[in-house]
Amino acid sequence: SGKIVPWSGPDVTGKPIVALAEIVKSSSVVAGLNELVSHYGTRLMPPGPFDQGKYSVANNGWIWDADPLQNFALPRPKAYLRREVIVWGGCVKLRYGSGPADNPWLWKHITSYVRMLAATFDGFRIDNRHSTLAHVGVAMLDAARLVNPDLYVYAGPFTGSEEMDLLFVQRLGINSLAMEAGNAWD
Repeated sequence: SGKIVPWSGPDVTGKPIVALAEIVKSSSVVAGLNELVSHYGTRLMPPGPFDQGKYSVANNGWIWDADPLQNFALPRPKAYLRREVIVWGGCVKLRYGSGPADNPWLWKHITSYVRMLAATFDGFRIDNRHSTLAHVGVAMLDAARLVNPDLYVYAGPFTGSEEMDLLFVQRLGINSLAMEAGNAWD
């Protein structure tokens, strides 16, 4: 144990992250995986027969010192395969794409939800928007401000960088920041 073993299991090309985790977990290469690591995916269970691949979603989380402008859930970064993501099992990554044309249902649904919240509350707290790209935040806050022009936005970007925090303050129109103690030296 403790040595690196070349992968000799089934082909994993193009498999969803949940399927990859199950393949690795069921292999003899890694013993006791359930006790050591978080689940990186969630299977949604719609009623009736369904394609498991379509209803496997990646759990959200965060990565130490990651670039907050990059979406770590895309296939290229491989953050999930490298087990770099510190997972929040209670929420999943949403695939917004580069704009509403990439996922019309999601954009319409979330925009409607954001507008409802803006009509109900005087302010929003944006918590750790890890790898949700800035264009999504800008679009959603623009939609919210159409309903509530005086919306107060309190955010915890937790980028670890004053320059990056300022970028988000300017692009999203954030009114105030929550700072973690380790990054609040000023």
